[in-house]
Amino acid sequence: MIPSSAPAIAASPARIAFVGAASRRLVVRSNGAALVVDVTLAGGAAPWLAARPRHFRLRAGKPVAVTVSARPRRGSRRAVVYLSGRALSVHGVLVRVRLGVRVTVASARRRVFAGSRG
Repeated sequence: MIPSSAPAIAASPARIAFVGAASRRLVVRSNGAALVVDVTLAGGAAPWLAARPRHFRLRAGKPVAVTVSARPRRGSRRAVVYLSGRALSVHGVLVRVRLGVRVTVASARRRVFAGSRG
């Protein structure tokens, strides 16, 4: 059984999909102990995906909004926004938790085929 003060992290939505350049809000919550959270991007996302804030303190019952923004290039891209939290337990033990939110991005460019009329 996990005590109610154990570190826990949740994010909504669990997946984010973009078509073209856009921003979405990711709401991060904790119902357990307070956490210091770092936001990192994986999957080669640096040039076309951003998240702000990159670091924050998360307290039980006080959600934090993270803005995820995409500026896609041609084609489709996939990435993961990782939320990595750390907290000291009651007994002084460092506890780490990590949650990944999947992100897909498709460029909004219109394809024009030979012989078609705009």
